[in-house]
Amino acid sequence: MSHTFDVRFARSQGLIALLEAPANAFLWKGPGKLSIDEAGVSIAVKRGLSSLFSRRRSHRIAAIELTEVYREGEALRLEFGTHAGRQVLPLWANGSETAAQIVKLLPTTHTIELEHTTQPQRKFHLHKRMLILLFVLLACAAVLLALAQRPSPAAVESSRSPVGTAASTPATTPVAQPIAADTVPDDVGRRQQDLFESELKELRNEYFSMLGREDAQALERLDPRWWSVRFRIEPSEPMTGPAFTGYREGQLAVVGSWNTAVSLYAAGLRMRDARLIELAEKQRELAEQQEHILRQYVR
Repeated sequence: MSHTFDVRFARSQGLIALLEAPANAFLWKGPGKLSIDEAGVSIAVKRGLSSLFSRRRSHRIAAIELTEVYREGEALRLEFGTHAGRQVLPLWANGSETAAQIVKLLPTTHTIELEHTTQPQRKFHLHKRMLILLFVLLACAAVLLALAQRPSPAAVESSRSPVGTAASTPATTPVAQPIAADTVPDDVGRRQQDLFESELKELRNEYFSMLGREDAQALERLDPRWWSVRFRIEPSEPMTGPAFTGYREGQLAVVGSWNTAVSLYAAGLRMRDARLIELAEKQRELAEQQEHILRQYVR
């Protein structure tokens, strides 16, 4: 009988884990799966951006190859032999109880268990290749946003018309067709925008209040709250149908940009890296620009 558990290959989570250099020979990061049976252990990393530079997707450790298991709280360290010699694979379970259950099921009697962490946290090492990739992606996003905000040729031409016409006011170009006014979707959209604005205001105020404290851990606690907003938006029944496709994607883009800004700022504080903090500020500015575009859907 096989038992399967969700695990991760870094102590940290979110964007900080994405920016951290891998702590194992497989170059695994992010979430994964651990399956245990009588014959051994199968471990696999989930596909995603964090696993982009991995050397392989999975590895099988036969029971005879598993030499020792060490546990501190939720942290596990598997030691096993290969044709290349002894290997060590650190990983983390979803809680100390789950980690203890994994140790009991592993096909080895060579185990060491401690309920609390005694070792100092591993020094943070920046994954430079991943940082470069993120810079490229953010630069592409900034270019796309700039292109989306460019006025159309018709708007440029109309802006040259004589003063006193409707075209004499500054033109704005929304990224998609706004929701038609005085319709059922418009009424729903206004309520959804009010809810979204209240969530933004609360999280934004907390973000700015934490910047002066320079507390990376406090900033990281905002990460799951941004995700909760995302999880509310994605399956939202009120925002179903073609009228809300662009609007919902716009909300998700705003949340994603804010979440990235928070994680980058926290990473910058942890690593004392002014470049990451500067990048976080640029990402915040991008989020605020996306907010402005989003408000054009419901007027």
